Amino acid sequence: MKLNPKEVGTERDQSDRFWRQYAPDEWRQNGWRITRPLAGVPFLLTIKDYTVGVRGPHGCEPTYVDCLVDQNNSFSPVHFPHAAEAQFACWSLFRQHPTLHPRFILGRGTQFSSAPWTEALWALMEVERHMVEQRRGPQGCAVIGQRRNRNSGWLGSEQSWFIARSDAGELQQRLFKRSAPERGIVKVGLINRAGSRRVVNADLLAARLIRTLARHNLSRSYSLSHINDLGDFSFEEQAHWVHEKDVIIAPHGAQNTNFVWARRCTSILEIYPANYFIPGLYLQLARAAGAVIFAAHQGRQDMSKVFNYRLRRAVRSRNIFFDVEAAASTLKLMLDARLQCLGSVEM
Repeated sequence: MKLNPKEVGTERDQSDRFWRQYAPDEWRQNGWRITRPLAGVPFLLTIKDYTVGVRGPHGCEPTYVDCLVDQNNSFSPVHFPHAAEAQFACWSLFRQHPTLHPRFILGRGTQFSSAPWTEALWALMEVERHMVEQRRGPQGCAVIGQRRNRNSGWLGSEQSWFIARSDAGELQQRLFKRSAPERGIVKVGLINRAGSRRVVNADLLAARLIRTLARHNLSRSYSLSHINDLGDFSFEEQAHWVHEKDVIIAPHGAQNTNFVWARRCTSILEIYPANYFIPGLYLQLARAAGAVIFAAHQGRQDMSKVFNYRLRRAVRSRNIFFDVEAAASTLKLMLDARLQCLGSVEM
């Protein structure tokens, strides 16, 4: 992914604006900075983020709504989480025109993911797909729209995934049966990764979190699930695993595209390696689902490592040793934040 200052923000942004806007309530423990990030940062698209018109004979009555994705408004959509950025943005556009037949149009020369996760999401959306091989797209009178810009997730270019929270909610309703979670049982999920950014002390971390839960006035009304690689599951299994959790802790990575399936008020912590702090990507998706978000990282961002592809690749590939005491303290805050969120929803 090629980045430029407009898509990342500047080093001055990091020093002057970062802590004021991103981390107004930061706290530190054993070298880790824990934050409730993205304060004041919008997390939803608006229709103004799209270029929208009508294609077809003059005065025609549209029967289709087409969403165009090309190299100008998408980042490397051959990778399934970046494909999901385009899919979700188009899904929101389609829902703006519920009586029209939705069609996804892939621009010439744009490679798109064929991963099982991507294909399963298409099936859930029930969207017709076309690839533009010539200058003209598919036939028929259509409302045609496309996102104006692409966002990288970095400071100043935070990603927005949907126009409305209800867009994520509709996908959840399509996938899940209406069943209430078990009352009184707090389900905590710890996700790891098989490759880079793996939490190398995950077993110790899980054991410490279990002790924290037992001492948090929860008696035996909790459970903790620890999964080595969410990618070992099918699309539906990944979604259900996330959806049933009340608290989720995960390193930054593609598996967190599944944050879209989180229930409202789920408390989510994303962990980052040093010099790769990018909460403006998957935590923005968690916000769209209605989750309460937390972030854990070490130190300020060295933007020279973001702009340089070789250095960026090196820092984002580092495994993570997450301090267990910092994790335990954060879990208590996450449990309290979840209860506070649930209380405000019920009012």
